[in-house]
Amino acid sequence: MSTQQKPTAREVAKYFLTRPSNEDGHITHLKLYKLVYYAQALSLAILKRPLFADRVEARKHGPVPPVLWEEYKGNGSQPVPIPQDFDAAEHFSEEELDLLHEVNQAYARYDAWYLSDKTHEEEPYQIFYTEGQHNEYDFGKIGEYYSSTDDKDVQRVINNFHYIRKFRQSAQDYKDGNVKPIRAYSTP
Repeated sequence: MSTQQKPTAREVAKYFLTRPSNEDGHITHLKLYKLVYYAQALSLAILKRPLFADRVEARKHGPVPPVLWEEYKGNGSQPVPIPQDFDAAEHFSEEELDLLHEVNQAYARYDAWYLSDKTHEEEPYQIFYTEGQHNEYDFGKIGEYYSSTDDKDVQRVINNFHYIRKFRQSAQDYKDGNVKPIRAYSTP
């Protein structure tokens, strides 16, 4: 990452918009909000810190970062345009990119309404949603829930993330000379 600043919800959204996400390659604003939410939730669970500082609110169709609502609400059910000239490596650390990749792998295959329904079934939404209001999620509660749930998608992201990080560390250790290469033995 070229800057020490924490990424924004907009940058997380741009990450997902520039990745293959489903059969037709398009993401509606409703689906985008859910992908950004799951990235935040899993950052809180795995990295133990928010991925971005922007608010997330519990609304009728699930979690929504208001900053993204303002930007994309005019799209309706039409796909959100893919941003041009967005380089994720300029906005995210390697660790954050690994997390985003795993969130995309686990959740982007679902449609917007499935993701909306899924968030409605989860404890954080049930705690913070009140009909007709836009209550802000508490990041601490989100982190607690996603750290302890046995949801298969959450567990997939957590397990794959840790595997990738261990692989990267092993590769770095080898490069730095901290691991001896495996020697091939031949029999006489």
